[in-house]
Amino acid sequence: SNLYVKDAGKTAMLLYTLEKEASNSVGILAQANGKGSGGYMMRNTLALNDGTFTMYEYDSSRSSARYAYKLEAAQDTMAKDLAQYNAQGQTGYRFLQPLVTGDGQFNLYAHDASQSARFDWESQSDTATTLAELTQQANDQGAKNYRYVGGMAYGSANVYNLYVKPSNC
Repeated sequence: SNLYVKDAGKTAMLLYTLEKEASNSVGILAQANGKGSGGYMMRNTLALNDGTFTMYEYDSSRSSARYAYKLEAAQDTMAKDLAQYNAQGQTGYRFLQPLVTGDGQFNLYAHDASQSARFDWESQSDTATTLAELTQQANDQGAKNYRYVGGMAYGSANVYNLYVKPSNC
């Protein structure tokens, strides 16, 4: 199932476009930066019957936004990836998602040139076995202004919950 969220206080129109996914990192970056220069934010990759596509979103309330994308080599531990997320975050690049391409494994980052944003990241071991435990962990992080991003797995035994605290955006 899908979850959709609407900001009731926002009158923006969101436009979506899907592009055939490139087969390697050079093509992915070229496509993403081309769409980003027109104000489109990369959202996710979709596997459909007629191929694999990248979804981009344009937010009319952020018409001045221009996005630049970059890829960094994915790391083999959460601690190493977290250090990379934080280093990139201090330069205004927000971690979006891990990517596996025909030529390697990468972490995808986006920078909105219309802002001076910074992104701080934290991870917590996903030891929750109940909804109440996960809710408590997320609320503890939320009390420090960290938003829940999702889970990340490094093998079957090393699962983490990722949290981000954006500033100046």
